[in-house]
Amino acid sequence: MFIPSPDDVAHAIRAIPKGSTRTVAQLRKDLAALAHADTACPAATIKYWKWLALVSDSLAHADANACIPWWRVLKDGKPSRHMPGGIAEQLVRLKTEGVVLQ
Repeated sequence: MFIPSPDDVAHAIRAIPKGSTRTVAQLRKDLAALAHADTACPAATIKYWKWLALVSDSLAHADANACIPWWRVLKDGKPSRHMPGGIAEQLVRLKTEGVVLQ
């Protein structure tokens, strides 16, 4: 099992193309593949995804390059209420990129 660092999770999220999404499970598979592992730790992946969302939104005001597109990651295929601004904010950011969820 690969235990990703915050940098690993940030890199994997930044690799999601604009207008696309990944589930947490898909993000874990991406992380595991990068590390040549069978799986990536679910707890670390989710923890760092949430932490990076909070930090990214805080830093993005000062440095646009610090922005990590956390909204492209979905929990079980749905927006997460635990992210900055909750479900509504995540849906707005996805819609801005042309993603419409059912």
